[in-house]
Amino acid sequence: MFTMNTVDFTVFGVSPYFFMAGIGAVAAYLLFAAAVSFYSSKIVPYSLMLFGSMIGLLAGARVFGVIVEFLNTIQAGERLSVRIFLSGGIVFYGGLTGFALTFFFLCKAGHIRDQRLWDIIAVCVPCFHGFARIGCFLAGCCYGRIYKGPGAVYYITMESAAYRFPVQLAESAAEFMIFVVLLFFLIKKYFHGRLFWIYLLLYAVTRFAMEFLRGDEWRGIYAGLSFSQWYSIFVFAFAAICLYNKAGRPLHKKGIKTKPVSGSIQREEMI
Repeated sequence: MFTMNTVDFTVFGVSPYFFMAGIGAVAAYLLFAAAVSFYSSKIVPYSLMLFGSMIGLLAGARVFGVIVEFLNTIQAGERLSVRIFLSGGIVFYGGLTGFALTFFFLCKAGHIRDQRLWDIIAVCVPCFHGFARIGCFLAGCCYGRIYKGPGAVYYITMESAAYRFPVQLAESAAEFMIFVVLLFFLIKKYFHGRLFWIYLLLYAVTRFAMEFLRGDEWRGIYAGLSFSQWYSIFVFAFAAICLYNKAGRPLHKKGIKTKPVSGSIQREEMI
């Protein structure tokens, strides 16, 4: 057992969450750029689409935070006020949803056949999230339930000090495992055009299970399950339906053409 004091903890004067999320964002973008460059010469427009989708990510994360605050207020029988729009935090599922919708509409607007592009996104998201969850652990949010068994951490936050299960680190490890599996599929060109749905399935199951190990009350518990668990059920069902609809389609690289370059080397171009 060891002690983690998150009160006033910073990394080079920066919030540990934003520091680790920043590392994750840089790592994810380098991976995105490398993968896109291998298949396409359109790294600049695709990067602009990626950065533009950050607006949807930030908006979605905050909107979901407001929704959770709203539900918590209703459940507690408290009076609704403008406070619910000013307080609360951010929710990963909201960020993921906002990002995916924004990126989807940008692809549609650009008439981009997004099969391989979405496969790359599927690999980048857990790469980013794995680092971000380490930031959660260092910042004192999303902490685990009371626990005194092997691996317990004496966890000090602004609200409490107790032995807890380091659920943030457990989820980070799960995210990196998902990342490795999906990266392997991407490199081997398995499940072309389906990796994003596979990611959603894997993450929904992971998040649903991890929520049972969490101890922070803000995330909201409704009818025995947290907000994220209810949303995980929706995400799993939605991804399963989308994956099933793709099951009967051929596995050839739809949306990718081969461009001859110097010598006998060929380059795959996203269209």
